[in-house]
Amino acid sequence: MFEQTGTIDLSDESFLYPTTLLPLLILIERIGAENVIMPHNQDVAKYIRVVTRQDSIQEPKTYIPFTKLPKEHDEMEPILQRIRELGRDVEIIGYNLDAFILIVNEMVENIYEHSEFNMAYMCAQRYPTLAILDLCFADDGITIPGSFKKCGFRYDENEHYKAIHDALMGLSSKKESGRGTGLRSTGQIVQKGFNGEMFIASGFGAVYIAGGTHRMPFILSYDNRFDGTLISIRVPLRPQKINIYEFV
Repeated sequence: MFEQTGTIDLSDESFLYPTTLLPLLILIERIGAENVIMPHNQDVAKYIRVVTRQDSIQEPKTYIPFTKLPKEHDEMEPILQRIRELGRDVEIIGYNLDAFILIVNEMVENIYEHSEFNMAYMCAQRYPTLAILDLCFADDGITIPGSFKKCGFRYDENEHYKAIHDALMGLSSKKESGRGTGLRSTGQIVQKGFNGEMFIASGFGAVYIAGGTHRMPFILSYDNRFDGTLISIRVPLRPQKINIYEFV
C-alpha cells in the first residue's frame, strides 16, 4: 500500500509492540508524519505521539521513546542508564539485572562494532501487568551477512537466515580468538535463561527464537527485506537467579 500511495495507513491498528513499532517509526521519520493516517483508536494514536515525543509529557517510567543512537559509542551511556532503570523493576527482571544488563551491553556493542551504521534507533516498553519488557534496536548498516562477507563468509540472499543462525551459534566476524560470541550469549540468555523471545531480521533473512530450543528461520522477499539489522527481545519475569556464566 505504501509503495503505491506514498501513505502509511494505520487507521485500523489497535495495538503496536516495539518489534513492529520501531521499523514503522523509522519509516515515518523518513517520509514525514504528514504522510501517515493515524489510528482511529485514540489510545494507540496518543501512544505513537508520545513515543515520538510529539506530545509533551513528564519523563515516563515504563518506556524509552523512539531514540536515535549517537554516532560515537562514548555518548551512549545516558541511554544505557535509562535502559538499566527500566530493568531495575523487580516485577520485571526479578533477581537478574546483571543478565539483563549483559544483554543490553552486547546488543549495543554489536551495533557499534559490526554494523557500520549511518542511523541506528531503539525503543523499549515495559508492561508491568504482563511482567514483560520489550527492547528493540534497529540500524541501517551492512547487515549480519554483510559483516560476515567482509571476513570471507559468503551467503546468498536466500541464505541470509543462515548467517543469522551462524551468528547465534557463535560464528564471529572478529579476528581475535575467543571473541565475537556476543549474539550467541545474548540468544542463550534470552532463550534459555529468561525463557524469553528474540527476533532478528537482517537483509533477506530472519530468525525467531523462543523458550527452550525453538528456532524458526525465514527467507524474506525483496519487499519485506530489512536493509540493516533489527533485533527485538522480550524478557519475562524470571524470579529464579540466572547464572550468566553458563552462557558466556
